Amino acid sequence: MSSDLAPGDSGGRLDMAPLEAGFAILRTACDRAVDELGCAVPGAQQHALLIIDDADGSLDLRILAAELAASPSAIGRLCDRMEAAGLLTTGRASASRAKPCYALTGSGRRLARWIRHRQRMALSRVLDCLAPEARDALVHGLTELAAVTEGSPRFPETTPPNLGIFPGHRHQDAPDVLGAHG
Repeated sequence: MSSDLAPGDSGGRLDMAPLEAGFAILRTACDRAVDELGCAVPGAQQHALLIIDDADGSLDLRILAAELAASPSAIGRLCDRMEAAGLLTTGRASASRAKPCYALTGSGRRLARWIRHRQRMALSRVLDCLAPEARDALVHGLTELAAVTEGSPRFPETTPPNLGIFPGHRHQDAPDVLGAHG
């Protein structure tokens, strides 16, 4: 099906369907691992915890908003709820005293690391289904992908287009899935 093809660098077309299917399997494994935690922390907060933990436990509002592809005001409210739950503290970025900066509490760091551990266990179970050569090839390919896209001008760190879920904030090329601005 032509809609499953995307241009490749070699001038040929890549069949995206198997890549999307493989990605869906990995994403589902991670999502199920988190669902199995049975914790009362919503998914958006869990994602924020992991991002802040990856940033050595502290991150400013604008960077966190960009990483989560959400507005700074929405992330500010999300972080207010996380602070009320004892998962992080709010301070001010040293370079700009006006910018909020979020740091994980001990509880927040433990939860982030527990979530990540569960996700890694789930990914390991999925990857164990592959033949060793296929697993090694996948790990090699994903490692190379991460290396070539990190900091690359071809893959700038920008907020992905909103797909019409929040009317008024839709990228010009994104389909209006809710009809005329929802």
